[in-house]
Amino acid sequence: MFIQSKTFITPQISITRLIKENPLILLVLENFGIFHIPKSSTVHQICKNNHLNESLFIQICNLHNGYYIDHTIEYDASILSEIIHYLHNSHLYYRLEKYPEILNDIQNLSQKHNLDILLIIEKYFKEYFHEVNEHIGYEEETAFPYFRSLIEKKTEQK
Repeated sequence: MFIQSKTFITPQISITRLIKENPLILLVLENFGIFHIPKSSTVHQICKNNHLNESLFIQICNLHNGYYIDHTIEYDASILSEIIHYLHNSHLYYRLEKYPEILNDIQNLSQKHNLDILLIIEKYFKEYFHEVNEHIGYEEETAFPYFRSLIEKKTEQK
């Protein structure tokens, strides 16, 4: 992901402005499960209408806009499910869309240009993505279920 320094996001900023400035914000919205975006909505309105933690949403969008948050923001454990949902959707995007797209581009280049280096790049990319899939698989099969069980236990204790 190429990080560009853009507008520092606040609750009052228009979501349309952010998307025009950085189309990757659409991917953030999609990963949060937000598909209906009224044109005149602010970040605050989008978060409120979608029952999304505003601070978390802003922090993730600011990361995509090139802003590193150098202090820890403490969140209540209740937003853990929002983070898991976001990461799960991000995993789906990389596994089902981005990986096939990149692999297809490499293979198209290999067909058009018979260069040994392209075969090496393809082999490297497949090995790299195998490792990425192992990481994603661990999160999906072990970490996320464990985190969800902790959330359920905490909910039951209330």
